Order: sequence, then structure tokens, then C-alpha cells
Amino acid sequence: MLIVALTYSDSGGAVHYIDNDTGAIILLMGDELIGENIDEDMASDDLEEYLMNRNLTTIEPIGSRQDYQILADFVDTLPDGIIRVRLDDAIHGKGVFRRFKDRLYEYPEIQKQYYHLAELAHREIALRWLE
Repeated sequence: MLIVALTYSDSGGAVHYIDNDTGAIILLMGDELIGENIDEDMASDDLEEYLMNRNLTTIEPIGSRQDYQILADFVDTLPDGIIRVRLDDAIHGKGVFRRFKDRLYEYPEIQKQYYHLAELAHREIALRWLE
């Protein structure tokens, strides 16, 4: 769940917290609090009190720079050839993430390798975050 919170990108103002006493991850979306042992019908006054009376730390998403670095690091691991050239071309200019994923879709085996590497990188980021 921490990896989800760290890689969550939402321009709608959603905020993830970790409860430092229980380790539970909590998501605040507008007036709705989502997480373990949370009363989903909590009134907004109770919600404010709940947040104030907990030992919470805000989980800041890792951001596009780190996600971009994962893409670039992956491309650097590929052997020289047309696939590497095409994926390297995809990670330059506007629309990098969409273009990279569209191009990656053309190569299912490489796509599996990328998602495996990205998962390992996100786990490493989560472990560093916990330190």
C-alpha cells in the first residue's frame, strides 16, 4: 500500500498519510477518508478531529522526475539495437510517459522486463522512505 501511495498521481488534491502508531495507510479524498478501521460515514467535523488526534505523516508522491529516471535507467539496460533506439526516442520530448508505454506495448517481453524493474525500483524507494 505504501508503494501505491508513493506512486499515486492525482491532481484532485488527494493526500495519503501513514499512521505512525499502527502503520496503516490512509487516503484523504475531499471529505472522504479511506483506510483500515475507518468509519466511511464519518462526518467532516469528526474527520478533522480524527486527523488531528492521530500521529500521521504525509506521504508525498515520488514525482515524475524519479519515474522518468526509472524509464531512463531501464532503457540503459537494453542491448544496442532497434528496440533500445525506439524506446530511447520515446523518452525525449513532451508526453514521455504515454509515448514510452505505447512503444513498450509493441514489445511484450520487454514490457514485462520494464514492469518488473519498475516494481523493484518502487520497492527500493518505499524502503528508503521508511528509513
